[in-house]
Amino acid sequence: MSFTPTQELELQALSRAAERKNQPRLLTFLGVVLILIAGFYAFSGYSATQSAFDKARGKADISAKLDPRIARYNALLQSGGEAGLEERFPVNTRIRSTLETSADLLGLELPTPPQRTERMGLDYPLQRQIITANLTDAPLDATLKWINSATRSIDGLYVAGVEFSPTPAGWQVEVRFARWEVVQ
Repeated sequence: MSFTPTQELELQALSRAAERKNQPRLLTFLGVVLILIAGFYAFSGYSATQSAFDKARGKADISAKLDPRIARYNALLQSGGEAGLEERFPVNTRIRSTLETSADLLGLELPTPPQRTERMGLDYPLQRQIITANLTDAPLDATLKWINSATRSIDGLYVAGVEFSPTPAGWQVEVRFARWEVVQ
């Protein structure tokens, strides 16, 4: 059987149409879209889970740091109450004069340092005394010796912060000393 060129073109078009019907591209496209949507939801679920784990881990770290401190605070309260704390953290009214004297012995000019008090809460039996000393044009060696001497001569005194800035004649130094004391 022989076909005319027009019939041959029609048959080719019909066969291509039948072939397209046998290979549905719409279903393949929908499958790919569904896989992409499922991947997006899986990724967002994973991200939410990781975020929740990170928050839980952070809270656990904070709890791990606070638990020993809370236990120590409770032990201090139970071991002697206020009387035990007064022995461990006595009030020292001579901190500033001791700092000035030790600075004079090393040849440093120290103006009277201001003192302020920080309370942790109304029911907390301790307060922190903070003394800020400012030295101008001070030699570095004498300043470091003075800081060491001050922390050794005053019981419970520690350095809460130090800032050094160079000047033409020496150093501009700000030292923040701190000490815990019983609330009076």
